[in-house]
Amino acid sequence: MRMKPRLIDKWKDKYDNITNKLYQYPNGVRLLVATNPRTIEFDFSVVVSAGSYYEKQLGVPQGTAHFLEHMLCSPNNLCKTDRAIEEYTQGSKSRASFSKNASTSHKFLYFYAHGHENAAGRMLKFTSARILYPLKKFPEYIERERKVIISEIQRMPKEDRDSNLQWDKQFWGEFAPEFALRRVGTVDSVNEITVDNLMDYYHKCFVGSNVAIAVQTSGNLSKEHWGQINDLAHSILSNKPQLRREIKRFTPKFKANFFEDPDRSAIFVGINYFYHLQKKLDYRRDRLFVLLRSLISNVGYDYLRQEKHLVYSVSAFNNIELFNCKDRGLAIEVDKGKLLEVLDETYHLLYTKLGEFLDSASGKKWLNDQVSSYIFRGNDSIDNDYAESLAVDVLDDIMEYKFDYAKSKKEMLKMATRDVKEFINEFLKIEPIFWFNGPHNREEIEEIFKQSKFYKRFAK
Repeated sequence: MRMKPRLIDKWKDKYDNITNKLYQYPNGVRLLVATNPRTIEFDFSVVVSAGSYYEKQLGVPQGTAHFLEHMLCSPNNLCKTDRAIEEYTQGSKSRASFSKNASTSHKFLYFYAHGHENAAGRMLKFTSARILYPLKKFPEYIERERKVIISEIQRMPKEDRDSNLQWDKQFWGEFAPEFALRRVGTVDSVNEITVDNLMDYYHKCFVGSNVAIAVQTSGNLSKEHWGQINDLAHSILSNKPQLRREIKRFTPKFKANFFEDPDRSAIFVGINYFYHLQKKLDYRRDRLFVLLRSLISNVGYDYLRQEKHLVYSVSAFNNIELFNCKDRGLAIEVDKGKLLEVLDETYHLLYTKLGEFLDSASGKKWLNDQVSSYIFRGNDSIDNDYAESLAVDVLDDIMEYKFDYAKSKKEMLKMATRDVKEFINEFLKIEPIFWFNGPHNREEIEEIFKQSKFYKRFAK
């Protein structure tokens, strides 16, 4: 008799009014069940620590993780043809349709399905058939999928013309090279991938402690659905993972990276501030980061666009890079003739205008409004990836996966102008790294950049 999973954590997310339960099976598989009374849909995901980051250490060609994703989505014992796959997901007057997909990141493989709760049983059965794919079918579909993937690569820009890839290479190429490669691989590397490579990658990655199952539903899982999830979880091998993560601490040093893109008409400027993630969530600091992002967008728009008429928009971003690194900053687009002025006015925005605004009557009203919006929340749209995101945090084990809205709300209520100003001063001590992407060569842009106030402040 198969053992039931052990409940290892339970908490109420009062921000979204969702009850979460985290289970663990004897083989190490984790299951996250999010009960969301607002939803009428069923969201099911399986996340596996099997992204492209691990290819080098397992000795397989670049692109193997992505190739494996394709193979596991090929016809299987449940749906024996491509037509059968499409028909299985389609709805009728008596049954709901559902969407399905899969994706590959540097860290994970994702397999997921979303649809009305009426389709829950079929979603579970369909996704399980992908995870437990009959590997003996690999020889039947490998050449077909190889052609598809090569066609996918050929649709992309050449590597030296791909701005996203060049961003990764220039930021991470030396520090963390596994994060500076195309996940799909290259035409040459994809042609090297064999059935043995795919099977080896599957057997070494698809093991208990590398796998998290995620469900978001409106109520308790039925006995039938529990049975399907248990069957999937118990079918995954319990071997110890053979994967290692090298989690380095990135220390940002002021510099500028450049990419010449003749297809752009303006210069994209990204100002990136990197910092190390902490395991325990600091709720005060978390709220301050949210306020800073809103502040940059609002004051940046008013100052750089409405007052100075230099840019069309100012956007603040918040990304996770590598395993443990946050990238926050702002992005603008500008004509070369205005570049130096925009850089210097952006410097003035960050190091002077934000503080002046916070001290003004308008700034105090803005802060009160930010607090009010957080305390007196309206209805948000339902996040179909809610449970999957939590499962990723559980697998990643970099940050706390639980969010306590009561603690966060308490910190927000205590927020004062002085707190925000002090935080901005602390944040701006981080040495920024610039990204210039535009139609001009490096030498032209670098010459202008070296005249900027940013360069004069940080260059050593």
